[in-house]
Amino acid sequence: IQQIGTRLPRVLVNTHPLRAFVPAEIRNEQDTEAATMVVSRGDDVADVLLCVGGLPFLSRTIRLAADVPQFEINRYLQTEAQRTLISAGGQMAQPPRIAHVVIVGNEQQTEGLDDALSEHFQVATLVVRPTSMLADPSETDPLVNVVNSGSFAPLLAAAFEDASSITPA
Repeated sequence: IQQIGTRLPRVLVNTHPLRAFVPAEIRNEQDTEAATMVVSRGDDVADVLLCVGGLPFLSRTIRLAADVPQFEINRYLQTEAQRTLISAGGQMAQPPRIAHVVIVGNEQQTEGLDDALSEHFQVATLVVRPTSMLADPSETDPLVNVVNSGSFAPLLAAAFEDASSITPA
């Protein structure tokens, strides 16, 4: 840290800043039994973050195969999201109840994933574009139409937390 001259020492866990994409109206810091699942869909990976009480509880990165139809990737992510919950169940007194699902990525990356996860978990699914973190994400902004925007969503969320003086989880 001294050699590179940085001011704030910080360890970044890639998936933890994804909690910044959870809108305040559905973030429930008091409810420790309900969980929010955030799925950030990139081109070759999907990051999954399980938040309980507004804080990261469990996260993982899922590798995605290339040249696979979207509906197969959605089915695979649905299965892996369930597997993530099974892993979380071993770390909690009682398995978490998914109250909200937030999907982050661009239109091509998230197509149909909201329906698959909504049906599986029986909750409404919210789709958030990574550029929603920008102060004014207008159509003329070159970042709005970036094809693989889901791939850099965790980095954008970390930058947003830092700029907003939000203490990293």
